[in-house]
Amino acid sequence: MVVTAERTRTTTFDAPAAITAIGREVIDDGGFQVNLSEALNRVPGISVLNRQNYAQDLQLSIRGFGSRSTFGIRGVRLIVDGIPASMPDGQGQASTIALGSAQRIEVLRGPMAQLYGNAAGGVVQVFSGTDATVPTVEAMLAAGPWEQNKVGLKFGHNGERDSVVVDAMRYATNGWRDHSQGRAHAVQRQVGACARCELDDQRGRQLLRPAAEQGSGRPDAGAVRGRSAPVAAIVKSQDASKVVNQQQLGSVYERRLTEATTLTSRLYVGYRNLYNKLSVPATAPAQASITGSGGTIDFSRSYMGAGLQLAHQIRLDGERTARLTAGIEHDRSEEDRQGYVNNGGVQGILKRDELNTVRSTDVYAQAAYDVLSSLTATAGVRSSKVKFASDDRFIRPSPPAPAPGNPDDSGGQDYSATNPVIGLTFRASPTLHLYANVGRGFETPTFTELSYRPPCGTRRRPAASRPA
Repeated sequence: MVVTAERTRTTTFDAPAAITAIGREVIDDGGFQVNLSEALNRVPGISVLNRQNYAQDLQLSIRGFGSRSTFGIRGVRLIVDGIPASMPDGQGQASTIALGSAQRIEVLRGPMAQLYGNAAGGVVQVFSGTDATVPTVEAMLAAGPWEQNKVGLKFGHNGERDSVVVDAMRYATNGWRDHSQGRAHAVQRQVGACARCELDDQRGRQLLRPAAEQGSGRPDAGAVRGRSAPVAAIVKSQDASKVVNQQQLGSVYERRLTEATTLTSRLYVGYRNLYNKLSVPATAPAQASITGSGGTIDFSRSYMGAGLQLAHQIRLDGERTARLTAGIEHDRSEEDRQGYVNNGGVQGILKRDELNTVRSTDVYAQAAYDVLSSLTATAGVRSSKVKFASDDRFIRPSPPAPAPGNPDDSGGQDYSATNPVIGLTFRASPTLHLYANVGRGFETPTFTELSYRPPCGTRRRPAASRPA
């Protein structure tokens, strides 16, 4: 199986990294094909917990990275068909990954992950595709306890020079606790499409990532309990719920410039909208205080990115080669966020209004040199800059006389780091390879974590590196 441990293609056995590849047969046997945990729970070195709470997403950690995340996935990089599914601040959502169209999933652990940038304690890459050599339509119907049901439809065709796969599904469940009031506890809809075409020595991929909607998720879901177990009164009185919509479109273009040189570029744009009513009492400081952000979250986030990579191979004497790779990536997200008072499930007055922006720019280079036909040295370096900025548009009373305790909280924070990785691979025999790697990773706080850690109005450049 071909994998991409060093950002270049190699076989699983030859990859000098802790990498595990999961094929389509494992995904099919996993279950409903709704949660990433169904396929990843057997991979060593990774912990992926399905909390059965569709308002919080999975909790995923690789060798400890990401274990302290409360919402979403952080500390682990998510990539789908070469397009990042993680934001520039390192936070991502696995719920947008369409398992129905996934042909292979790769999990990369250890120092080599730092070559993928911020929050690279590990990397999870999903590749869409199909093995169908003729146009094929597949239908899926599944049902389970607690009113679980899923319907799915997939079309796929893999020709000699092009391939396409389109997947659509709807999943619903009422969960363990009776707080649906006649509605489904959680509903998820996804549509994903991936097309590849090859023209002479050129390759291109057009990727339409899933448009996902999750409704009526309960942020307070706890341990598994009986359906008749009581739900906290505040959850019902505040009508706790969450709705997410996300669309993403991306393209990856690969061109062979010469027999030894390949150029790869990527471009993507996306949009995410969230509306979340929290189970927070109206008298709690989060809603009642002058600086409280309210009990209803409403934001619209647009994001985009571009990348360029050049790979070159130099043939040396004998069977030795030198492989060089260099690239640059830039990603940006802009979030228009509001917070309102939650009055018994009804949206109240405005409590928070801000525009948050994150920009990241990364430059990387790596080289693999065959010292001997059986010994390869690998070295890489990545320089990262991540800039956070927040424009506070909620000040009471209006300037120039802000109220005591509620000043203008606009500000920003910058992080930068240059991190190396080195390694050796010894091919002792055709069936035994030994390797050792050491490196440093780069991880910044997510915007959610940073916004609640004053002071945020002073620009600084603290060290943000940590051993991998």
